[in-house]
Amino acid sequence: MTGDFDEAPRRMSVAYDAFVSNGEAYLATWAVYAASTTYLSAGRFTESAIAFERATDLFNELEAVSDSSSSIGNLAPCNHYEGRLDVALELCRAEISRAEACAWKMRRRRPSFENVHAR
Repeated sequence: MTGDFDEAPRRMSVAYDAFVSNGEAYLATWAVYAASTTYLSAGRFTESAIAFERATDLFNELEAVSDSSSSIGNLAPCNHYEGRLDVALELCRAEISRAEACAWKMRRRRPSFENVHAR
C-alpha cells in the first residue's frame, strides 16, 4: 500500500502459498484480500473484483461471516468505479445485512459489559 502496486500482489501470492502449505487457510484468505485491496488502490477494478469475489468465497467456506462481509463491501467500489451503480448499491446492502447478522450473533453469545459487572 506504499505505491509499489506491481510488487504487492506478487508478495501476497508468495504469502498465500506459504499459508496454504502450512495449513493456514484463514491467513491465506487474508493474503487474497490484501492483494484485492492493492488492486483496488491501483485502480485495477476488474482484477480487484475477481480477487474480492475469491476472498468472499474462501471466507464463506471458513464461515468467517464478518470477514466475508468486508470483502463484499469492498466489491462495491469496484463496481461503482466501473459504472455499475445498481450492483454497487446491492453489494452495500448485502454487506450491511451480513454485518448486522454477525453483530447480532456476537451480542447473543457474549454477555454484555453491563450484565457481567452488575453481578
